[in-house]
Formats: sequence, structure tokens, C-alpha cells
Amino acid sequence: MKWNKRIIIILVIGILASMTACKNSESSATLQKQDETGEAKAEKGDTTSDSKAESKQESENQEADTAESENESSQETTSSSEDDATEESDQKESQTEEGSKSNRKGIQSQYVNELDETKAKFEEEDSNQTGNESTYELKYFEDRRFEAWDAHLNEVYSVLKANLPADQFDQLKEEQRLWIKSRDASAKEASEQFKGGTHEQVEYTATLANLTEARCYDLVRTYMK
Repeated sequence: MKWNKRIIIILVIGILASMTACKNSESSATLQKQDETGEAKAEKGDTTSDSKAESKQESENQEADTAESENESSQETTSSSEDDATEESDQKESQTEEGSKSNRKGIQSQYVNELDETKAKFEEEDSNQTGNESTYELKYFEDRRFEAWDAHLNEVYSVLKANLPADQFDQLKEEQRLWIKSRDASAKEASEQFKGGTHEQVEYTATLANLTEARCYDLVRTYMK
């Protein structure tokens, strides 16, 4: 009877030990499976992370390329705009210069006609003289002639001042100053052949008129072209 109890106890202990071993084996298998699943997830997570990083890098590179392309395009557009602006400015300057030349040419024709009319007027008046005019009458005629040509000269000079480039007008200004001195000296010299006579002042004024007339034509033909 005692041996039967022992045998039963031994069998129960064996069964319990076997059940415990099975549970431990199942638990170990479960843990191993969980570990494998965790590692797989971890690997997948790393792969996803790397993929995201690569995708982000590619996106940044594309953005950089796009920005660079836009910058180059902007520079090209700016350069093109600057070239267009320069070309347009050159065209405007050329048109302005051509317009100025055309304007001076038109003015030249106008003033030549005016000078011709004044010259014809006094030539006709001179041809109608009899030769018996008094010194007073002769001087009055030359005074009027000089005043007319001097008025033309001042008008032509003012037009040139308004239309000529500054450097060219400065040169003309100095030239005109020297011319006036030369004209007056020539008139003085011409009148001295009648020094002390009644015709001295007539000759002085006539020479002034003749030289001023020639100067008017010279300025119009030289500078209004």
C-alpha cells in the first residue's frame, strides 16, 4: 500500500514536471517569436526612417535646383531687361540727336530766308538812291542797315545758345567775343581813311553793317545744320 502511494506521488510529480516543462517551452517560443517580431519591426522602422530621410534629402535637392534655376532665370531676365533698357536709351538718344539736327536744319532754312529778305530790302533801297544824298541821309541809311543786321545776329545767337550742345556753344561764345573785337577794329580802320571828314561815321557804320551781315550768314550756315 505504501508503495502504491509512492508510485502515485512519483507519477504526479512527473506529470507536473512535464506540464511545467511544456509551459516553459511555450513561453520561450512565445518570447522568441516576440523578439523576432520586434526585430522585424525595428528593421522596418529603420528602413522607413532611412527612406524618409532619403526622400527629404531628394526634396531639398529639388528645391535647391528649383531655386537655382529661378535665380538664373531672374538673372537672365534682369540682364535682358538691362540690355533692352540700354538699347532703348541709345535709340532715344539717337532719335533726340536726329530730331535736334532736323530741327536745326528747319531753322536754318527759315533764317536764311529771313536774311535774304533783309538783304534784298536794303539792296533795293540802296539802288534807288540818286547819289546826291546828304551825309545825314547816308548815315541814317547805314544806321538802319546795321541795326537790322545786328538784330538778326542777336536772334541767331540766342537760337544757337538754346540748341547747341553746351561744349559747342562755349566754343562759339569765345569765338563770337573775338569776332566782335575784330569787327569793331576793322570798322575803325576803314573809317580812318575819312578821318576828320563828314564821311568818317558813314564808313564806320557801313563797315559794321557789312561785317555783321556776313557773320549772320556764317553762323546760320555753319551751326544750323
